Amino acid sequence: MKKYFSFLLSFILLTSPVLTFAQQTVGGSSGTCDYQIESIAEIFHLFGCILAAAVIPMLVTLAVVIFIIGVIKYISKADEEAGRKEGKNLMIYGIIGLFVIVSIWGLVGIIQGTFGLGTNVLIPQLQGV
Repeated sequence: MKKYFSFLLSFILLTSPVLTFAQQTVGGSSGTCDYQIESIAEIFHLFGCILAAAVIPMLVTLAVVIFIIGVIKYISKADEEAGRKEGKNLMIYGIIGLFVIVSIWGLVGIIQGTFGLGTNVLIPQLQGV
């Protein structure tokens, strides 16, 4: 049973980025990151769009998965002190990761508003979900 659970968890962790990237298209006529690269500034815009469209949602997904793994380990190893400690640490790391990501979004919003770089805070979202 432990092997089956380990395999299933590994499969989910390895395929979750694929599902995240499958929701976004970079370039093309219907893509969210459709830029004609003619200057250095547009390269930075494309990089930011790819970051917001694919990488950040994947990091949020990873932080949530780490938290859930911690909860599972904490519950399944309730009789072992070391297992509970490991699960507790994973839950804390997942919460810290989510906090850091959300804090960075807040700082980006403050910087955009302060320097007039834009009024909208770019919150990455999976399209079609």
